[in-house]
Order: sequence, then structure tokens, then C-alpha cells
Amino acid sequence: MDIESAVSRMLTKAPKRQDRETEWVWKSPTQDVEKLDHTGEAVGVQIELELRHDAKRKQFIAIMRKVHYKDASTTGFSVTFFSPFDSVNYPSIIIARHPVARYSKTQAHFFETIVLEELANYCEQSEEVAKLVQLAASYA
Repeated sequence: MDIESAVSRMLTKAPKRQDRETEWVWKSPTQDVEKLDHTGEAVGVQIELELRHDAKRKQFIAIMRKVHYKDASTTGFSVTFFSPFDSVNYPSIIIARHPVARYSKTQAHFFETIVLEELANYCEQSEEVAKLVQLAASYA
């Protein structure tokens, strides 16, 4: 699947919006996609695209990451696994930043529009982003 098709397919999912943050999450349909290194337990793969306002640094930031997940069907919640220092198994890539003096909904919407329109270009610039987009599109 080419990058343009992958981007349009993955963005058919509606985002989750909450306090100064917009997030898309794509999960593998089964939880036996990969195995954890330290336990050998079978887990699912989850791709996240997060757009948020960082008040401390006065900027909007867009991050795409891969984590593992395990749904606990008996308890009704999901657990995610990741390692901030393992960029091979858990890539987390900052794909865009936009400086702002302070938060506004208009600026947040502008940043979201720019990131989504330029996602295919980010894929051309980074092989890791392209892999994450292809994976997310396969789960969409």
C-alpha cells in the first residue's frame, strides 16, 4: 500500500479529544502479534499519534509511537508496555513542533490540520514514521 493510501486509511478513525490533546490509537486485532522480550508473553501492537500542547515549552507537539498492549478481559481495562530508552522495539518519534505564546483552540486546530496534511511528507523524511503509518493503516 502506498503512503498516501495508508495515511488516508488510517485517518478514517475518529480521534479522542481531551484537555489540550488529540489522540488517535490503532490496535492490532489480536494480542498475539509480538512477544515481550523479558517474559515471552504474547501481546498486541498499538500505534498512537498524539498532538498536544506543552505549556512548559510553549509549543504544540506531534508524537507518533509504537507500544505493546494487553487487554485484561476479566477486569475490563488495558495495559500498555513500552520502554522510553528502547527505540528499536518501541519507536517514539516527534514528527512536528509549532511554537506558540499560549494555547488557543484556533492554533490547536491549525496545528492539527498541518500535521495531518503533511503526514505523507513526514513519511518520506523518516523511514520509522513510514513504518508506523503502514502498520497503523493495516490496523485501521
